Amino acid sequence: MPTENRSTTEKKLSIRECCECGSDALTWQTHNKNVGHAQHGRLTTQDIQCLLVLGCDECSETLAVVSADQIATWLTETKHARAEPEVRS
Repeated sequence: MPTENRSTTEKKLSIRECCECGSDALTWQTHNKNVGHAQHGRLTTQDIQCLLVLGCDECSETLAVVSADQIATWLTETKHARAEPEVRS
């Protein structure tokens, strides 16, 4: 899967309504994809890619697919741009 830039990932994460039906009932789900050539049962962790899929609960439209690596990169890059949350003791 090609590497996406930060702005593309941010656009996918900012989707708030379905482009097909207009519903705001959206849900993120995870999906593991075999990206290697190993047969099932012989897979290693490097053969699996975790994907996050944003779908519409009303019409079942797939609105965005983002890899876990892209999410991790985005979170790492944006944590420095945002204020740290206040820790209460």
